[in-house]
Amino acid sequence: MLQILPDLTLLIQIALFLVFIWVMNRLLFRPTMEVLEERDRQIAGSREKAVDLEARVSEAIASYEARIREARAEGERERVQLAQEAAQEEARIAAEGRTRAAQATEKIRAEIVRETTVASGELEGQAREFAALIAERALGRRVA
Repeated sequence: MLQILPDLTLLIQIALFLVFIWVMNRLLFRPTMEVLEERDRQIAGSREKAVDLEARVSEAIASYEARIREARAEGERERVQLAQEAAQEEARIAAEGRTRAAQATEKIRAEIVRETTVASGELEGQAREFAALIAERALGRRVA
């Protein structure tokens, strides 16, 4: 068998390895770890900002949707109110038209009654004249 006995070179190699680890720790590992930790902090900060931004966006969307719902409800209320006002105006105009029509009809009826009375009086007078004329011609003499 082969036996390897530790000698001075082993101690030198261990010392060189420890110096190498110390140098690498100072020059490479610590700066790399600091960079990685800083990157992790930035990522965590960015995630917090993203979560905060997402919450604000969700809040803004909810607010926007609430305003849209309110605007639609207000529009519907205004539409209903305008429809009611239009129906009331239509009823008022129709009632006014019916009133005017009734007044005009009554006025025309009164005029017809007046004209009928006048015509009836005139016709009665003419009928008497014709009756007297017919009687005169039939009798051949003047009737008083």
